[in-house]
Amino acid sequence: MNGGPPDSDDRQQSELKFYYNRDRRLQNAPESVRNAWEQGYLPKNRGFLRGLVGNPGSRSIFIAIVILSALVVALTLLDGGSASVRDGTFEAKLKAFLYGESVFVTLNCTDSPDRTDTFTVQFQALDADNSVVSYAEVTGIWIDGSLAVRNVFTDYQIKAVRAAFIVHGRTLEVLATVDRS
Repeated sequence: MNGGPPDSDDRQQSELKFYYNRDRRLQNAPESVRNAWEQGYLPKNRGFLRGLVGNPGSRSIFIAIVILSALVVALTLLDGGSASVRDGTFEAKLKAFLYGESVFVTLNCTDSPDRTDTFTVQFQALDADNSVVSYAEVTGIWIDGSLAVRNVFTDYQIKAVRAAFIVHGRTLEVLATVDRS
């Protein structure tokens, strides 16, 4: 070993020096770290709401979830593109939407399952001034207590569709605005 390169073990022993002092580091550490070291790690029971809004990232995700949930509820309750009417066991729902250059209209009806007669619906397409721009009379047949009557109008700036029909001896009307989205 005289004059030659030092042995690898000798080099490692001579180069490794530790200056770590745990007590001195704990004196400079925050109080929460000192308490965790002395008492052991005890996580706080932060609660459900504090966990959701504890930091800015969680808070923004929580707010986005609340806004989207409110939007879904509002759209469900305020369904503007359809209208419905009910008379005893009879229920009808009218929907109208624009696709291309045509307005598609659907009247979905439900009634008692023993009903098998024909059902005539008079559709009227209305413009912004509520004047009739197109008219159609469609007949459907009840199958197992349900009926779907459909019609297509060419779009002449139709704003709403009115459906008139006779149920249980009474004339009922349903008015639905055209969904243009």
